[in-house]
Amino acid sequence: MQKTIIIILAGILFLFVLVPLISATPGRLNSFGCHNSATAGYHCHESSSTYTDTPQSNPVPTTSYKKNNSETCITNSDCQSTFCVHSVCREKNYFTGDGFCDSSETCLTSPGDCGLCENNHKCDTFAGETCETTQDCQCSAGQVCATGRTISEENGCYPINCGDNFVDEGETSENCCLDIPCASTTNFLKKTNCNEISYRCETKFKLSVKLISVAIVIFIFLIVYIRIKVNKTQHAGRYK
Repeated sequence: MQKTIIIILAGILFLFVLVPLISATPGRLNSFGCHNSATAGYHCHESSSTYTDTPQSNPVPTTSYKKNNSETCITNSDCQSTFCVHSVCREKNYFTGDGFCDSSETCLTSPGDCGLCENNHKCDTFAGETCETTQDCQCSAGQVCATGRTISEENGCYPINCGDNFVDEGETSENCCLDIPCASTTNFLKKTNCNEISYRCETKFKLSVKLISVAIVIFIFLIVYIRIKVNKTQHAGRYK
């Protein structure tokens, strides 16, 4: 029985100790990254974790294909021109004749895509349209069409402004006496002036008339006062 146990232990020792030593030949690593050396004996290398039997192949660089103009695309990076316009590679960021009116196109440069400028309900000032030439450039409330004025808007409309020396529609001497002088009503008693704050004509009595009126009132008051004083004096003299 003891002999059998000794044989089994010897077999285990042979498998776990002697076999790795035998399989590791000088200069070549075994599957554990170890080998025998005449000077160091059986040992393992630290870099054994990186050891592989099959060398890694170098990756082959890949190049993406850039599409030519008129080829279909998804993004700008798909095209050599870097312009993917409505899913098609184009030379520019727009293409005349594709049925799309892009931001770089106008009714003047691409009438086929954007339509004609005339009667399109848009005031196309770049095409020379103004409030005098087309109904597309109608002025809003509080404006008049006056293309000849230097401070008019690009479409020719001009905001009505009292005090600009222009007599526009709706302005009268009653609401804009700065542009339309007040009717002359100056006489001996009254004088008409333009109020520069309310823009309305105001008629007032002259200062001289006011002074005379005050003097008359004071004169009448003095006469009455003196008359009363005289009457009291005469009345007191009768009873003495």
